[in-house]
Amino acid sequence: MGPFGIRVAVIEPWATKTSIEANSPQGDRPVAAYGQTLARYRAAFDVAMAAGDTAEDVAATILAAAQDKAPRLRYPSGKAARQTSFARRFLPRALFDRTLRKQFNIA
Repeated sequence: MGPFGIRVAVIEPWATKTSIEANSPQGDRPVAAYGQTLARYRAAFDVAMAAGDTAEDVAATILAAAQDKAPRLRYPSGKAARQTSFARRFLPRALFDRTLRKQFNIA
């Protein structure tokens, strides 16, 4: 329970098909040294978003969390989020971080 007796749960989506990237502000002075890394990350991000869950999938997770009779602290939303949550729990931090960097092609 959070303050004032309110239930608190963390909804953990992974890639969710939204326009968040298109609507995110971009820096006005990009650093050239990061250009290639950023391009690789954006390509990997686009792949993750194409395979991502819909906003409706995440909304279903939120609804399930709100209606859960035995609430948990965390609710991963979608297969990739469940796999990431599992990996975060059982892999050593350095290995988990290396896996994410490799997935997003920034290793």
